[in-house]
Amino acid sequence: MAGRDAEEPLPCTRVEAEQVCAALARIEGVELRLPSGDEWEMAARGPDGRLFPWGNSLMEDGASRASPWGVEKLVASLPQWTREGLLCGGREQPLCSSRREVDATAVGTVLWVLATP
Repeated sequence: MAGRDAEEPLPCTRVEAEQVCAALARIEGVELRLPSGDEWEMAARGPDGRLFPWGNSLMEDGASRASPWGVEKLVASLPQWTREGLLCGGREQPLCSSRREVDATAVGTVLWVLATP
């Protein structure tokens, strides 16, 4: 898409998010899935239990910083889908513990996926 950052995730519905996982799984040859809400929160919060992925205070430029686990853009413009159908993070709700129940027409994004053991 013209004028779009190649690293910026595209908006999608939950069904489309699941399709992204399935397509990536076929390409990579491993089972992949969306993270659970708890897994998303741990990736954002890190081992030290921070409030935001970048630390414990709200920062204007924090959205682009990596969490302690190295996961980036967890609170970028769009929230991310979890396997329970919750949306986590996003610019409007940057707290690591932020989770929102939404309907099937809601728009989020797929930022990262997990390999199924």
